Amino acid sequence: QRAGAAVAAALPEAIESDPHNRGVNIMKILQNWKALALLLAFGTLAGCATAPSVSVRQDSATDFSRFQTFGFLEPLGTDREGYQTIVSQTLRQAALREMQVRGFRYDPQAPQLLINFGADLNDRMRVNTATRPASAGMHRSAFNHRGSFYSPWPMYTQTTTVTQYQEGAIRIDVVDAGRRQLVWESVVSARMTNDLRNDVPAALNEAVNLAFARFPVAGSAGN
Repeated sequence: QRAGAAVAAALPEAIESDPHNRGVNIMKILQNWKALALLLAFGTLAGCATAPSVSVRQDSATDFSRFQTFGFLEPLGTDREGYQTIVSQTLRQAALREMQVRGFRYDPQAPQLLINFGADLNDRMRVNTATRPASAGMHRSAFNHRGSFYSPWPMYTQTTTVTQYQEGAIRIDVVDAGRRQLVWESVVSARMTNDLRNDVPAALNEAVNLAFARFPVAGSAGN
């Protein structure tokens, strides 16, 4: 709002400062105003979007630079008895890509790091309370001494809305295989929407990307 007011205030000043170039000055101001409007619009949309929540914990005493190989725990936490699920396959491929980008070598025979996954779907509840002015009819009382000369004190009502929804969460564990000790974990959670349900592999890939973006070993440039 302050930026918009500044641009609006600059319009008459720019016109008066150089009367011979009014057209050029006006065009510059309008271009600035258009750019500002686009920035505000995109900022508003970004603020309204519900981004996934990412949390990370790691063992501060672990030196990740000493690890070169990795593998996957068998069976994975997302497997079912006797077979590997589509969720497991998608998560494996995504984690494989992220680890190799960071210079780790996949070695199922002698892994120094083991990766495991978990997936949860939980019911959540959101409670919103809004305060609104009461309707005119609620101001009426047995006392009619005010007439129409002045208004009574404003009255307000509170409306509570309860929304139930499902939240999906993906957990990624990285274990020091030699010590059998958890050294890094990330949980990515998001509100389940129709888009997520209709394209589960894309949602899982995004979750893994978001998690490994906070891994202690950065990916190589250009990947």
